[in-house]
Amino acid sequence: MIKVNNQELSKNEYQGACYNYMSHTRKQELTPEDKFIVANQLVDTYLLLTEGKKGNYFPEDADVESNFTNLVAQFPSQEQFDNTLKEMGDTVESVKERLRDDLILRAYIEGEFYSKISIENSSVENFYKEHEDKFISETQVKASHILVKDEETINSISEKLKSGDSFADLAKEISDCPSGQNGGDLGFFGKGKMVPEFETVAFELGLNEISEPFKTDFGYHIVMVTDKTEGGKQSFESVAPEIKRHLEQIEAQRVISQKLEQLRAEASIVIDRESL
Repeated sequence: MIKVNNQELSKNEYQGACYNYMSHTRKQELTPEDKFIVANQLVDTYLLLTEGKKGNYFPEDADVESNFTNLVAQFPSQEQFDNTLKEMGDTVESVKERLRDDLILRAYIEGEFYSKISIENSSVENFYKEHEDKFISETQVKASHILVKDEETINSISEKLKSGDSFADLAKEISDCPSGQNGGDLGFFGKGKMVPEFETVAFELGLNEISEPFKTDFGYHIVMVTDKTEGGKQSFESVAPEIKRHLEQIEAQRVISQKLEQLRAEASIVIDRESL
């Protein structure tokens, strides 16, 4: 049982908060302390939402409906969504009400906290100078590969590539790696992310250059490098927006925490740990 100012918070809200906490922390099971943390987070959300409802932060019905449509679209089918509602003892109306509350809360936090935060350029510059080691990027390559189990097949593929056949098409058709579905695309990676033999070949290739066949413990490969990013210190201009957002988040968390301290001091809060 969780009560705030004699208002008992619903079990569905608590269960939803537990699910979100487990997803965020990647935990399979919550300890009693975890459950107490979730309960307090739910109290904080309720207190902030109550404040939000005192202001002009109510969303348009169309925004609620849009969010509801997006939520339903995340399920394999309408039937699956309906079954989930039944299992949780929930209704469409209560789901929409929670979505409305989410929009109110976001608008309140943006309007009362984030919009009032002003980070000076000097603060951004100082952060950059004090944390220069955080803004050194490593050299990365973006590569595609074809993987097969035997040498004869990889040599045959190599000849086809030299004759002008499409690397992506051959990867989709022949490669034993799941990346074959995407034309062999492995995305960007830095040093130390692949087995040594693979890494050596990939980082020695030029842009759009295709390797000769080579062997690793996984089988026989051919690699093509499709993009490269040079490592080194990132310029202040390139990271300034990211730093500013980071400092804004820190300041927002500080002022929100102050507000919650005030709200908690003024509220009557009961959390029955045994019932969580």
